[in-house]
Amino acid sequence: MRALALFSGGKDSTLSLFLAIQKGFDVSLFTVLPEEDSMMYHYPNIGLTEVQARAMGLEISYAEEGGEFEAMRDLRRERGIEAVVCGAVKSDYQRTRIERMCCELGLKFYAPIWNISADRIYGALFDAGFRFMIVSVSAEGFDESWLGKEITKDNLQELMDLCSEYGINPVFEGGEAETFVFDGPLFSSALTVRRAEKRFRNFSGIYDIIEAEMVPR
Repeated sequence: MRALALFSGGKDSTLSLFLAIQKGFDVSLFTVLPEEDSMMYHYPNIGLTEVQARAMGLEISYAEEGGEFEAMRDLRRERGIEAVVCGAVKSDYQRTRIERMCCELGLKFYAPIWNISADRIYGALFDAGFRFMIVSVSAEGFDESWLGKEITKDNLQELMDLCSEYGINPVFEGGEAETFVFDGPLFSSALTVRRAEKRFRNFSGIYDIIEAEMVPR
């Protein structure tokens, strides 16, 4: 089945992409370029999805926020797209909006990690070998040290304890943080950050990756 995978470059969309490929979908990527304060789509380092796509050897298409329906319609016609893969976990707003567009376009909707617990999501990411870092924070409890930090099995409990203490959704479905995947089973080359800048103030900040390159294994 030919599918578009909604791809932000973060852990949830990447895991959903991986599960769709395992299921046998013929997948290409689709990234929505959002407004900076978008309630719907991931914003930090969204321009690096092109580098991630090259590292995974996958085709990628883009649409501005507000034009995604028309872009999906055109891709359905041009490529014979039959389904859309979505990385929503708990957000009814996100899931309902994408599912409604799929219904109007006659596309199947596939959300493989919907309502999956944080423990299972992180477990699946680590078991598969994905590597990812936090690239934005926006919740009390986070400090600047989390920006650019890779989340691993060794520091996951620290993250989960912080989330529990401050009432943060541990998969960040409410935008409390965003992640960037830089290696994993889909990648022929890992991505290395060559240059980045941190901007942090009042529990909110961004790890802005200015330069990243593919490094052959």
